[in-house]
Amino acid sequence: MNELIEEFFGPYNDLAPDKLDDGLRTQLNDWIRALSSGTRTSFLPRSHRGHLFWYVFAPNDRRANEILELLGAWIGPTYSDISQSHGRLDLTDPFDRRIEALSDAAVVKFEVLPRTGSPAARAAKEFVRNALIRLTNLLDNRPPSESRLTKSTSEILDDLGHALSARDRTAAETSLNELATNGDLDAVNLSFVRIRTLASLGDWNRILADRAIDDILRMNRPPGVTRSIRRAVYHTYLATLDRAERDVELLAAARDLPEKYRSIGRGPSANHRDELILQVLLALHSGSPTTKTSLDHLIAGSDALEIGFQARLRRLVEASALGKQSVAVCPPDPATAAAELYDAGDTTGALEAALRLPVTFKTGRIAISAAADLANEASARLALTYVDRAPDIRATLAANRSIQRNLAELERLITSQGPQDWSSWFDQISNGADVVTVSATIPDDFERWTTLTFDELEQRLRAISDDALIVLGETSGQFLAAHREVLERSDAAGASIGRRLLEALSVGGKCSRGIQAQTLNILDLAFSSSFSPDEYAEILEHLTEIRRTNSAPSTVDWQLDLLQLVTAYPNSDKNGGSLEQFVVSCLTDLIKHKHALSFTSTSAIRMVCDETGIDLPDVFKTPAPDEIDELEAYSYLRGKTVALYSLMESASTRAAQLLRRLVPDLDIRIFTGKVGSTPLASASENADIFVIVTAAAKHAATEFIAAHRGARPTILVNSKGTSAILRSLRVAS
Repeated sequence: MNELIEEFFGPYNDLAPDKLDDGLRTQLNDWIRALSSGTRTSFLPRSHRGHLFWYVFAPNDRRANEILELLGAWIGPTYSDISQSHGRLDLTDPFDRRIEALSDAAVVKFEVLPRTGSPAARAAKEFVRNALIRLTNLLDNRPPSESRLTKSTSEILDDLGHALSARDRTAAETSLNELATNGDLDAVNLSFVRIRTLASLGDWNRILADRAIDDILRMNRPPGVTRSIRRAVYHTYLATLDRAERDVELLAAARDLPEKYRSIGRGPSANHRDELILQVLLALHSGSPTTKTSLDHLIAGSDALEIGFQARLRRLVEASALGKQSVAVCPPDPATAAAELYDAGDTTGALEAALRLPVTFKTGRIAISAAADLANEASARLALTYVDRAPDIRATLAANRSIQRNLAELERLITSQGPQDWSSWFDQISNGADVVTVSATIPDDFERWTTLTFDELEQRLRAISDDALIVLGETSGQFLAAHREVLERSDAAGASIGRRLLEALSVGGKCSRGIQAQTLNILDLAFSSSFSPDEYAEILEHLTEIRRTNSAPSTVDWQLDLLQLVTAYPNSDKNGGSLEQFVVSCLTDLIKHKHALSFTSTSAIRMVCDETGIDLPDVFKTPAPDEIDELEAYSYLRGKTVALYSLMESASTRAAQLLRRLVPDLDIRIFTGKVGSTPLASASENADIFVIVTAAAKHAATEFIAAHRGARPTILVNSKGTSAILRSLRVAS
């Protein structure tokens, strides 16, 4: 810090601090101390060759953007060049280059106008100095705001929900790291969140290799964690055989599963097809006389998960040894039968069987365990009413450490005044609940609650008030993660939902990687069908608000993704200049962060300006210093064939256009189908490099590619947007 101060008041600054009057020197010393703190904003003056500059040192990019807006309002174009320079350093000036190199803070600069020599110059200097002193008092004495506080656990979980909704692995990993740093969750609960996150991303191998998996399998765990482990076991050991309906081999593979996975069949009812297949297979190998009853319960509602699924499960049962069994087995006593139903994964059947029996420690434990797995108020009341019939047994159950958690969960379910599903959660927002209240009622596992149907979701979003929409925008991460599959299945019909969700994010005013990933995700939905000029203008207004809130040097790639995606989608025939306004607004902000842009970024800007007919700003006309280095980073692609698979066609199209500019002799082919095809098979077998955007892909297509690709080079991209595709190919060099 001393080196920075010495440099600042060195030979390139005509201002000598020791020659200032006492009042100004005291204020300057306070600003220097603020610079040393790393948390406050400070203002340092520089006088040079008749020019007076002020340099603003902010603790982070977000604060620097806030200061720029405040300076525009407090000083404006009358007394400064802020509207022209946008606070940028002049890196052709050795002084500015040196200050940027020495400073750990975000630096903003402006010149005081009019310059020395004008009769009004003295008045301008005094006005600006006094304005900065008042601004300092305002910034230092205001109460802590959201942007200055460490994120709470609920905020991080909300951000994680947005990342999972968008299938953005990079943003999800960031949220997991923040949770670990935050320190509010103990090691066990952090492991639970990690397992559920990996399941949502389909990272099955990492679940079974997790450092805590053996301990988790031995402990009393939340239903969502059990479901996640079931799915991981299925995809790791059984998926290939199941898809091919090689049932004899499938049954053998289930029989040979590691012993530690035998217990995961019991517990909560299945929410996914892969879970139920595993439960049925484990039930078939249980050897229990209650197996047939368990299977009947498990299979009965299977068509709700997938049409025709019940018939598939019946074929599997027929192929098993159960279908050939002829030896009579002595049925167990009723309490043991109830326990075997639970162990076989028939949670509902186990609860019903236990409730028909006299209360004992064994039947009470079954009822409590089954009700906790079902995790709804009705089951909780039935189980607690049942054990309350025998107070002594209830006390014995409560003293058992392994049962305490489930009892506490049942008590919470029946005493909670909050919502019990996403429908009632949405009701409280519509009825005027604030952000704190709504955040506190979100479950730790978003899959625990029943999701809304597409029609319900559309109707509720259409009817919600503007005030309630703000609350939804600030708390919607896990809600959208729970409804990811609903939105992904909606196709063109979901465009109106996408527009309304973008509006919620824009008025919510949140800045985070999760919001950025979600914006790209929902943008694709919002533009999935035709729209009127007014609807088109509204979409761009919402995007502009989200972009401005999240604008910083560190987000320039994301800002460019937005710009490229919007200009790649079909335009409204009569947009009233909305597109031009949006592009100019983006360019204006990107000019502020010009020195954070790479050559690839400026190439994207030139391409957008060429297509839209908007004049390219002068600052982007000069080639970037790193142009040769960056072109060299892609040179390994010369003469090669690259195949690119993504369901976000607009992003992959933009990436292909930019790559062709960077490497003219590159052969790049784009694939967007949801299933395999002959051209996709050919590309998988022959392309030099295959890029799969896993954040925007269907499993059927990715598995098809993998089956035909073999050991040939494949690059997986974990985020949506053009920048992630280009970045992955650049790294590969």
